[in-house]
Amino acid sequence: MTQEELQKQYDLLFILVGDQVIKGSLADSCLWYGRYLQSKFYHHWHLLAPSLVGLEDNSTKPASGDLVIVYNFVIEVAKLLKTRRNLALVEIVDELDNRSMLKPQMDEERAILNQIVFATLGWLSMHRTSTPACVEMVS
Repeated sequence: MTQEELQKQYDLLFILVGDQVIKGSLADSCLWYGRYLQSKFYHHWHLLAPSLVGLEDNSTKPASGDLVIVYNFVIEVAKLLKTRRNLALVEIVDELDNRSMLKPQMDEERAILNQIVFATLGWLSMHRTSTPACVEMVS
């Protein structure tokens, strides 16, 4: 990963763990979580690349620096989750679209945008609880 990609990963972790100091077992958990996210990004690249502004539609894997765009997307989803109550999936997609983070899609293609946001919600929460993955693993 590039230095900028690592910084974005750290920015996301900071949002997830809040004011906790990332050290000891939390640091180990966050390292694992970073690798987990990266594997998810690679596995779902066929959805991410054609959906996020700044990524090459036909790319089969991230190029150097592409993960900055993906992390920015995930960070915005995380921020929306932390700041809004009773948030619906379609509201997240609409908000990201309004922020020009998503490529224009025809109505029938909008399902792809819903899929990547839904997947991102799962990556952030790991769906066990509403606690971020880094925190959940050490509690």
